[in-house]
Amino acid sequence: YKLFFDVSQTGTTDAFSTWWGQASNYGATTALAISNGNSSTGRNIALPIPATISGTVTANLTGSPEPLAGISVTAYDSTYGQVSSATTDESGRYKLPGLPAGSYKLEFTNNVGLNVFGEWFNNAENFSSATAVTVTASQQLTGRDVELARGAILAGIVTNGGNPLEGADVTIKRLTSFGWAEEVG
Repeated sequence: YKLFFDVSQTGTTDAFSTWWGQASNYGATTALAISNGNSSTGRNIALPIPATISGTVTANLTGSPEPLAGISVTAYDSTYGQVSSATTDESGRYKLPGLPAGSYKLEFTNNVGLNVFGEWFNNAENFSSATAVTVTASQQLTGRDVELARGAILAGIVTNGGNPLEGADVTIKRLTSFGWAEEVG
């Protein structure tokens, strides 16, 4: 028999599921011989503790940095696969749980209508230029703070033949380093 300890249904992000002996897969774990009528005791295990990345998100909206609530923070692996996500609290704090040891690129997204631009960690504008943040097994990495740039306000009136045109949608786009326009507002 081979033992697998599955925590996926517990809702915890404070432990990883694992095979007996901390093996990485079924083939690598040690089989246990248990014959009919016998018992095997002492099969205790300390589950591996995931790493976390945490920090604070602020913006200078009124003359000094202030915390931003509701900013989405996402950790991606090297293949752009989403690994973990969190939302900043009232104090602008976030904590990305459940991370295996590795390097991650962090994206900070404004989904709450604040007058700030989203960005990738270390003021990068996209995944490929973002600075990776590396954690070791069980590391609780703190201080990955970000100050988002304040956005601009664009105002005007859409007219048709000199008359205001109600209901027109206005979309702001910018040219990225990839050479294509992305919607920014």
